[in-house]
Amino acid sequence: MKALVAIDSYKGSATSQELNAAVCQKLTEMGIASCNVPIADGGEGTMAILAAAFTGKEIAVPTIDLLGQPITGKYWLTEIAGVKTAIIESAQILGLTQITPSEKTIQKAHSYGLGLVILAALKKAKQVYVSLGGSGVNDGGLGMLAALNQQDIPSKNPLLLGKDFLQAVRLPNFTAKKIIGLTDVSNFYTGAHGFTYIFGPQKGGTPAILAQLEAGAKCVQKKFQDKIDVNAFSGSGAAGGIGGGLLLAGGMLQPGFPTIAQMLKLEEKMADCKFVITGEGRFDEQTAQGKVPLGMARLARRHNLAVVAFCGARPDHTVGIEYHFDGVFAIQTKPLSLQNAMVKETTLHNIGLLTENVMKVYLAGKNS
Repeated sequence: MKALVAIDSYKGSATSQELNAAVCQKLTEMGIASCNVPIADGGEGTMAILAAAFTGKEIAVPTIDLLGQPITGKYWLTEIAGVKTAIIESAQILGLTQITPSEKTIQKAHSYGLGLVILAALKKAKQVYVSLGGSGVNDGGLGMLAALNQQDIPSKNPLLLGKDFLQAVRLPNFTAKKIIGLTDVSNFYTGAHGFTYIFGPQKGGTPAILAQLEAGAKCVQKKFQDKIDVNAFSGSGAAGGIGGGLLLAGGMLQPGFPTIAQMLKLEEKMADCKFVITGEGRFDEQTAQGKVPLGMARLARRHNLAVVAFCGARPDHTVGIEYHFDGVFAIQTKPLSLQNAMVKETTLHNIGLLTENVMKVYLAGKNS
């Protein structure tokens, strides 16, 4: 028997590569062959995973982080299907894990630094992939648009700069190049399920601040709806609205997991496997929005393979997608604080232990 292992990163704890390696090591100890496929859905770790799959080089770019501090950004320059391609991970420049979210940060943070890296990549590549998961901004992509237009750095979150600023927003157009945003969620730009009301609270937004941000986002959407209605595109709310910003710049959006799975030839690698192990840090409502575990489960079902998800945590209540899996398991072995549960050594030990126990049960059933 052979198992395919493709687990997304546990944010703040362990990478996809580390989790996969721990599971595959345990499978080897049990005499089970494995196919190790580090995976992402457009969130953290996307660039590293695609860099491992496509030979190229890392390019450093001077830029700023989401709060305006100087940093060195980077992108991976490679060729995909004969086309010179840049791969950018927005979380490395604008990551939520780089800040302590608060009322102050959500009102200050913007995506200008990402725009600078995209602008640099466009000088060397014909197409640019931008992974959109894991950002700490909620600016509708306006900071990025300002950078692409080579305008000044915003003094704060552009959605809070008032109607005069929003009415003056200009759109760059890079239709001669190809900019592809890889989305890890399907949310739209505005509304009850838009980026502000769904993701703004975790970035420090209070009800009053969120109302202001939503009003700004609606102003942007209405201003350009005759040219392109960002609310007509699934994923336009990804990365605090950067997905919509890319659309306004002449780019396109693609769901992250299916695109990356195709690039990695994941279905071909399933051909000689009987069992699939996937997972992510937290199995919850967002899993249903296009995250790795659901994508993996659907592929596994297409090939009539058994599939389980190993997660750092999962809620007691249903999220409505468990039927896609033969089992969804939390790796924890005893009550722990979140801080202690996220220690890398603990995570890797626990996922190995869970692998051993689940596979013993599965093999016992096969042999009965």
